[in-house]
Amino acid sequence: MRDVWDYEAFWGEFNAKFGRYLGDHHLAIKTSYTEFGRNYFCEQCDEKTQFTVSRKSQVELLDKTDLKLLTLLSTNSRTSLVDLSNQIKTSIVTCRSRIKNLIKKRVIVGFRTMLDYGKLGYQYYKVDLWFADDTKKQELTQRVLSHPNVIYTEKTVLTSDFEFDLEVRGFSDFIAIMDEFECQFPGSIGRYEYYTLVKNYKTNYLPSI
Repeated sequence: MRDVWDYEAFWGEFNAKFGRYLGDHHLAIKTSYTEFGRNYFCEQCDEKTQFTVSRKSQVELLDKTDLKLLTLLSTNSRTSLVDLSNQIKTSIVTCRSRIKNLIKKRVIVGFRTMLDYGKLGYQYYKVDLWFADDTKKQELTQRVLSHPNVIYTEKTVLTSDFEFDLEVRGFSDFIAIMDEFECQFPGSIGRYEYYTLVKNYKTNYLPSI
């Protein structure tokens, strides 16, 4: 979607066609999305690495070649320059230059490995949290984000006060972590809701154009 109003139009049309088949639903407009390093893999790691996947930024004008290149890289970022240049029908030098320019403009903010955390014995949980007391909001936020099992945080419109995602060994570990936050900041957390991922069928940050 290009903007909030584009999304609104899409949802109105979708709901008109399929709304009778929907039960309860949850809508959110994401304004920022940050990923953290998985420090729970490393007992000696103290400082967490992070990069912001999406946020409010300057609009960059891209042509069809740039968009095609982004589509290919989002599918497999390990594709060689030779294969990329052949598929977008340009030279290797041009292809390399295009990628460097996209990185410089921060259209591309990073390359990463997509892990199947289930095979590593971990389970994913997403938390929507509402504050009861704002006086400890900043301190609580920093404590949550510094936890080694917290791997994402999002900012959205129309949902909760604070959102974050964890990967843990199981439900009992998840509850223990949330209880720890509530014990450290008594009265600061009003309530929270959580979701878990049963199966991820596909992740693609830029569908085919």
